[in-house]
Amino acid sequence: MCQPTGVAHPSMFDDADPVLRRVRALALGLHDAGEKISHGRPAFFTTKIFAYYGGAR
Repeated sequence: MCQPTGVAHPSMFDDADPVLRRVRALALGLHDAGEKISHGRPAFFTTKIFAYYGGAR
C-alpha cells in the first residue's frame, strides 16, 4: 500500500519575476480571482483554476 509522504513541492518560481508580476496583476484584476501555490507554481482561480504560471527559475 502506498503511503503519502507529505513532502511539499519545491518552489518553481521567483516572486521578483517581472512577467509573473504582470500575470498576477492581470489575473487578480478579474472578479473574485485568487491565487494559490499548486505543485510549486502560482495558480490563479475563481471557482476553478484558470491559469498556472510556468516560468523557469
